Amino acid sequence: MPILEKEYTVSLPMYSEAYDILKKDGNKNRRMFDIIRFWLCIAVGIGFIPIAMKDNENKYPYLAMFAFYGLAAVFWYTPKRIKREIMNVLAYTVGVVYRMSMFDDRIVISTVVSEEQKQQEKEEAIANGDEYEEEEAVEPTYLYFKNLTVIEKETFFIAYEAETNFYVIPKGKFTEAELVTFRGKCV
Repeated sequence: MPILEKEYTVSLPMYSEAYDILKKDGNKNRRMFDIIRFWLCIAVGIGFIPIAMKDNENKYPYLAMFAFYGLAAVFWYTPKRIKREIMNVLAYTVGVVYRMSMFDDRIVISTVVSEEQKQQEKEEAIANGDEYEEEEAVEPTYLYFKNLTVIEKETFFIAYEAETNFYVIPKGKFTEAELVTFRGKCV
């Protein structure tokens, strides 16, 4: 029997804010490595300028200089591209209803599919002349407290075991007593 159970939806701006927080506050060593790598490429590129100016006939310093600047640009742009691609995928989940169930040792997050949604999908398939196959239920996610990290923000919680998978749990539907219970177990 769950200690606490809530159904909720997550908006795309909330996902975006949670992603930014996780990338900023999550793995600080990785973030520092990325910054050092970017500036190191810029510095090495600048280091080739005097060599290129001293020997105008040699094209290799110019090639190396532009290669390092290009590499710095890739290091700068890649995180932005990754976020954009993740947000494009998450846009398909906006409006999906999730159920968060808290137990003594874990949180279970599952997708809620109502009977009317199933019926609507079936009617659309029949109207389009397609065969209707009922999809299997999506496996719930189990987040065990011993491995769980929870970050609390003003309007939501971010829960994750590894930084590659994170779950946003909005506070909007929680009562004050439920927030106290959630914080007592997770934060």
